[in-house]
Amino acid sequence: MLRSLIAVLGLLMQAGMASAQIERIWLSHRTTAPSHVVVSWETAQPGDSVVHYGNTPAVQHTRGIEERVTLHHVEIPLDPTATAHHYRVQTGTHTSPVAFFQAYPADELRVAVIANLQSKPDLTALLRDRVHVVMTAGDNIPNLWQGGDGARPYSKLIDAYPELFRTTIFMPVLGNHDKEIRPRGSAPPQEPVYDVNATAFRTFFELPGDEWKWHFDVPGFDVRFIALDLNHISDMGTTWQTCHPFAAGSEQFQWYDDLTSRTRQRFVVTLYNERNVGIRTREGGRWHQMSRIPMSTPVRAPDNVQVKRNNSDSEGQIPAGPLLSGSR
Repeated sequence: MLRSLIAVLGLLMQAGMASAQIERIWLSHRTTAPSHVVVSWETAQPGDSVVHYGNTPAVQHTRGIEERVTLHHVEIPLDPTATAHHYRVQTGTHTSPVAFFQAYPADELRVAVIANLQSKPDLTALLRDRVHVVMTAGDNIPNLWQGGDGARPYSKLIDAYPELFRTTIFMPVLGNHDKEIRPRGSAPPQEPVYDVNATAFRTFFELPGDEWKWHFDVPGFDVRFIALDLNHISDMGTTWQTCHPFAAGSEQFQWYDDLTSRTRQRFVVTLYNERNVGIRTREGGRWHQMSRIPMSTPVRAPDNVQVKRNNSDSEGQIPAGPLLSGSR
């Protein structure tokens, strides 16, 4: 009996060690539509990247990358007929328990938009509401110069909400805090305070397009989400500059202008960190004009989220709130 008990305890200890090196897991989209998802995780030691996945906990399919890294990103296809997607990750002999996330629905899409995740708000309601996607309006971390090197502050963000991030797709947007590589101070210093290229953010998260700006469509609900890099726009041209240029003719301006002019979705949601009143009057009001694909259906979202609906005559101003919910 004692020998059997020791054997069982030994197996339990081995199982614990096997999953212990998988330190954190999160989900995102690299594609501009929900055909695939990227499963990301970190390990204490470098190794290969393997995801076992499927429509059931048996996770009968496998995709892997032969590499030796501690930051892992593996993209897997999503079965459009599934009601839930199951997966587990593996690096060497170390594996995670099987987890799952919801498939995109046919009846109601629930998207949460959060600003200032750096303050570590209580997000238990999102798990209870079973949202399909969490998006942000920037300032996901306090800064990059405290709490560790490189992307370590983003690791701490995932650690703050482990269940949410391993079961819900996460699509963050940049704020000034996400790029702050040294203290801001009371006056612009000689060296830049912010990494405008958002190197740590773009390394840690797998997102569509350039990642500092992106768009994502959910065809079943005729909705397009657009992310811009707009924050502290009054500091443009100084060592306090936080975001990519946004003047007429800039890459960001031209991309948004081209994208919105080609958009035919009924609903368009634009997310950014800057205040609406701060950006809408810029470039002679052209930012305001580009965003005017008005909506007539009320949707609740944070103040710095614009929601637009095509083929309407009046623009909708969005009241503050945590959840976008739409039905077909």
